[in-house]
Amino acid sequence: MFVKKTTSEIYEIRKHGEYANISLREWSKPELQQFGGEMMVHSSFGSWAYTWGATGQPFKHFLARLTFDYMMGKLMGPETEVFDAEASIKNAMKELIQARRDEKWDKDAVREAYNELGEHLSSSMSQADFGYICRTLSEIVAETADENGCDNIFYEPHYMMATKVNPQAKGFWEHLWPEFVATIKKEIESARPEAEAKQPRQAPVPA
Repeated sequence: MFVKKTTSEIYEIRKHGEYANISLREWSKPELQQFGGEMMVHSSFGSWAYTWGATGQPFKHFLARLTFDYMMGKLMGPETEVFDAEASIKNAMKELIQARRDEKWDKDAVREAYNELGEHLSSSMSQADFGYICRTLSEIVAETADENGCDNIFYEPHYMMATKVNPQAKGFWEHLWPEFVATIKKEIESARPEAEAKQPRQAPVPA
């Protein structure tokens, strides 16, 4: 069994009612070009953590250059994207209109299904709710689809489902992460003269 007590740097960020405590623990062997670190975030948008075993550069330099997709992908994984109800319903409405044009579906069945979708356009339904609505609509259009030998587009609604960036990920990235990056960039800049002073000076080349 092994227990070791260590210390971390904690950055407390407060802005417009939102907050984040970002904890960093860095390990490095500059002489061997080995760098890595751990970041833990506790914020009003969520709590996440990730460890980078090899960053190829000092940890804070690495963090200051991260993109949204890469960083939030590491911190949140697939939860970076969430179901987009409005876009999914609009996709279904487009498919319905196209099916009517291409396959000559019964206009009354199409209108009923279209109106049913329209009633949910401004709702915040879940992915499961969307699937349930599509199952209901598949019954509405089933008869006209069978009569005309057409595919029932609502049997497999997954291809109409759309996603969007998780609002929690977007909120953290837009409101709090820039404050953190600005702070560590200042630290990097202020540490540069000291680091350069420590570098051994090269002897002048004889003329």
